Amino acid sequence: MDFIKYTFALLVFAWATVTPYLDTAPLEFTPPVYETVDTTFIDMVGVIDSLETEVYMEFNEAKTKVIRNHKTIVKCAHKVDSLYEKIGK
Repeated sequence: MDFIKYTFALLVFAWATVTPYLDTAPLEFTPPVYETVDTTFIDMVGVIDSLETEVYMEFNEAKTKVIRNHKTIVKCAHKVDSLYEKIGK
C-alpha cells in the first residue's frame, strides 16, 4: 500500500512541476538561428552566382565589341597604308 501512495505522490509532484511550463511552450516550431543563416548564405551565393554570370556575359559582349573595333581599326589602317603607298608612288 505504501508503494501506491509513493507512486501517487510522485505523479502529483511531477504533474505540479511540469504543469506551469505547459502553457508557455511554443505551439509552432521555430527553426534554430543557424538554419536561417544557412538559407541566407545560400541565397547570397545564388545572387553572387547570377551577378557573376551577368558580369561574365557583359564582359564577353564588350570583348567581342573590342575585337570587332580592333578589326575595323586594322582594316582602316591597312587602307590608309595602301593609300599612302599609292600617293607616294
